[in-house]
Amino acid sequence: MPWDLDQALLRRLEKRVFVPLPNANARLSMLKSYLSSNECTLNLRDTGNSESILLDIVNQLEGQSGADIKSFSKEAAMRPVRRLLAKLEDMESDCNRPNKTAISGDILKGLMKRMLVINEDDLKGSLACTSSTAGNSDLHARYSKWTSDFGSA
Repeated sequence: MPWDLDQALLRRLEKRVFVPLPNANARLSMLKSYLSSNECTLNLRDTGNSESILLDIVNQLEGQSGADIKSFSKEAAMRPVRRLLAKLEDMESDCNRPNKTAISGDILKGLMKRMLVINEDDLKGSLACTSSTAGNSDLHARYSKWTSDFGSA
């Protein structure tokens, strides 16, 4: 923790910068960026207003760092991949039965296009299994006070 640093060491640190937790607009921007940067597509159109769903998720991500939001997004993107793998395993076991043929590349591409879609349930499920590493508001207040006393830009 920065408040445990010796004064002699603090004098040698040229820059001491506190990066606050992202606000709602920053969280929304990060979420959209992270979710669009993978092979899965975000599809919330089936549920109605996709923007309100994202805003609800953004509000639930309050108090989380940028790294936490990235971890959340990765988890959301992995959920469709897990569904696809389960489907492929089922299809493979069907192919091993007599008189069945292997999965063709065209079928696989079609499955990937149809199944690699992040939906509202994926986002909500990701909320349930990821948590904040940023700490609580008391710790945040202590960082802010330390920054006002010792921070530099």
